[in-house]
Amino acid sequence: SALRDAAVRRLATRFGLPAAHTDPRALVEAVAGHTGRSATELGAVLFGATPDDDAALVALADALDLIEHDVRDGRRRPGG
Repeated sequence: SALRDAAVRRLATRFGLPAAHTDPRALVEAVAGHTGRSATELGAVLFGATPDDDAALVALADALDLIEHDVRDGRRRPGG
């Protein structure tokens, strides 16, 4: 989705990774290390399946926004 692609580009740039053709594993590891989120969760949000309905699209947008917010603020999730 365009939302996901834009978020991946912004996150890649933030972590000094190439914005075009970003290696998914490298980006997931960088974000996980910075936020304490699980790599599995991040991989699903950043590189998972395309949402199949409006509710799933809204959930994806919310999840992407929260990830970017956590990266910007340097927030680590509990247990991370």
